[in-house]
Formats: sequence, C-alpha cells, structure tokens
Amino acid sequence: MINIWGNKFSGSIPFSISNASKLKYLDLSLNKFSSGVAINFGNLKNLSLLSLDKSGLGTGHVNDINFLTTLANYSKLRVLQLQENNFGGVLPNYLATFSTKLEHLSMAANQIFGNILADIGNLVSLNALAMDENQLIGSIPTSIGKLVKLQDLGFSENKLSGEIPSSIGNLTLLNRLWLEENYFQGNIPSSLGNCQGLILLHLYGNGLFGIIPQEVIGLSSLSMSLDLSRNCLAGPIPVEVGNLKNLVELNLSHNKLSGGIPSSLGSCTSLER
Repeated sequence: MINIWGNKFSGSIPFSISNASKLKYLDLSLNKFSSGVAINFGNLKNLSLLSLDKSGLGTGHVNDINFLTTLANYSKLRVLQLQENNFGGVLPNYLATFSTKLEHLSMAANQIFGNILADIGNLVSLNALAMDENQLIGSIPTSIGKLVKLQDLGFSENKLSGEIPSSIGNLTLLNRLWLEENYFQGNIPSSLGNCQGLILLHLYGNGLFGIIPQEVIGLSSLSMSLDLSRNCLAGPIPVEVGNLKNLVELNLSHNKLSGGIPSSLGSCTSLER
C-alpha cells in the first residue's frame, strides 16, 4: 500500500513505482504534481485501487489519459478515481474492457470529450459512475441499463443530447442520479419509478417536455432533492406529489406547468425548500 494523499508533493511520479508489482493500493490524490508529466503504472498487475483525484496531473491536452492503456488488463482493479485533474482527451473505447470487477469509476471535472461508450454496460460490477463536468456529447447508450449494481450515476454538466433511455429504470438500486445541465429532450421516462431507492433526482437545465410522470413524482424514497426546473414540462403537478413526505427540496420552476397546486402538497411535511 502507498497512501500519500493530501500533501503538497510536486514534480513527477517516479517510474520506479511501476516496479512494485505486488502493490494493491495506490493513492496519490490531493497533491501538486507537475501537469503533463509522464505516468507509468505498467507493471502493477495486482492493483485494486488507484486514486489520482485533484493531483494536478492534467494539461487539458488530448494525450493526458493515454496512461489508461496500461490499466486495461488489470483484472483486480476495483476503484479508479481521476476527478478534478484537468485531464483532456477522448473517452477511450477500451475503457469498456476494463476489469469486470471495477466498482467505482470517477472521471468527473476534467475536459474529457467524445461519446459515452456504447459498451459501458460491460462494466457490470460498477456501483458508482461519475462523469460529470466534462465535454461528453451524444446520447446515453441503452446498455447503461445493464449496470444493475449502480447506486450513484452522474453525467451532469456535459453536452449530452437525445432522450434519457428508459433502460435507466433497470437500475433499481440507484440512490442518486445527476443528469442536469445537458441538452436532453423528450419525456422523463416513467421507468424511473422502478428506482425505488432514489433519494436524489436532478434533471434540471435540459429540454425535457411532456408531463411529469406520476411514477416519478410519486417516488416516496426521494428525500434529499427532486429538481426538474428549467425544462419545458407541461400539464398539472400530479397529485402523487403528496407521496414525497420525506423530501427536503422540490424545484419545478421555469417550466410550462398549469392547473392548480394540488392540496396533497401539504403532506410533504419535511420540505424546507
């Protein structure tokens, strides 16, 4: 185990680390390494966790994440954390061939572009996937519905478009879903009502239209936040809003909703905002 996170280490990551072939845990996060330095994890076949969060390594250039090729055959890798590094580059297709034991993948808050991998569903052990705050384009592939162990899923603040796939409703263990600030259109899939462990759902800042599905606004598990604001949603607020007895934050502003405010809203006794 090498655990030196949360310091002010600078310069490069020594190539000699790649000789530690029995190493299982490498956490270099929250340091100040030089951006653009060469990264080599070529011989760490036993690696289970690699964390480079906020380590200062990225330049925003297309070659920043080429080092990931050395991890593609690491069958024991469970946690890969790369967020907030200013990493640039295209999301590589071989990412979908990573270890099927991979449980946590975080690449949020970088400058990664390209499409979400069509075969992302191959990473069947994922329980957390964070790709927020990048420059991803295209749609969310339907194969996302194969990641049935997912508890947290984030694609917020990208440039994604198309419809939100109904296959997300297969993710019945989902706790938090962040899809805000993209270019999604179409209806909110009623299949989200299958995710009966959801405590947070953020879909704001898109181009979603149609009615608010009663299956979604009636999810009694929602307790942290339901934010559907800044879309083009129409019709009335379903009376099922009264099921949100544990919800703290509800935001339906800046839509095209009409009709009366349902009296069932008075049942939402935990609302603060």
